[in-house]
Amino acid sequence: MLDDLAHSTGGSTSSDNDLLGGFNRLATPPEYVYYLNFYPRDLKPDGKYHDIKVKLTDGKGFSVQARKGYWAPSHEEDAATMATREIGEAVFARDEVHDLPVDMRTAVSRGEGAAAELAVTAEIDLKLLHYVKADERNSDDVMVVAAVFDHNGNFLEGKQHLLQLRLRDETLAGLEQRPPETLKSTFNLSPGTYLVRLVVRSVQGGAMTTTSGSVEIP
Repeated sequence: MLDDLAHSTGGSTSSDNDLLGGFNRLATPPEYVYYLNFYPRDLKPDGKYHDIKVKLTDGKGFSVQARKGYWAPSHEEDAATMATREIGEAVFARDEVHDLPVDMRTAVSRGEGAAAELAVTAEIDLKLLHYVKADERNSDDVMVVAAVFDHNGNFLEGKQHLLQLRLRDETLAGLEQRPPETLKSTFNLSPGTYLVRLVVRSVQGGAMTTTSGSVEIP
């Protein structure tokens, strides 16, 4: 029962009498980790369990830990739910998309002690977003996630912001003279090499920008 539960979710167990050895095997991460995201096309919201199988074309010397299937939703996703799911998938992907006017900036500052502060700033050009007119306002909700991974690709920490825009026509016209909006996330990190991942998603418009960069903490 315990083995079935662990393996069905992509995990593992240790059930022998060597508790220390089993703990070390479970707690020690592999040297290399690859994340594979899967989302079925033409997903039917039938609320049923669907089997999936992940295998390697050349599996010599390698093993795969993956979920055995997924539960389909029982209803259609609304815009906010879809945006949250797509952002979660994009954080662990490595491709880059540039559908929104966003630039990423990183800066490292040294504080007290061994840790340094990494600032990840998303600069968003608000005048180039795709607004939806509702209740006499130009509306868009912009979700921003900054995430940090270590040099082996292991997720360390993420920060999220939500920018809710409800602009009158005159305010929207005034954005031509306004500098980009900046949203900053900060992380305290020890010396090392890190991968920074920034994902920005428009809830109403559906567009997304994803970008990554390497940061060295001396």
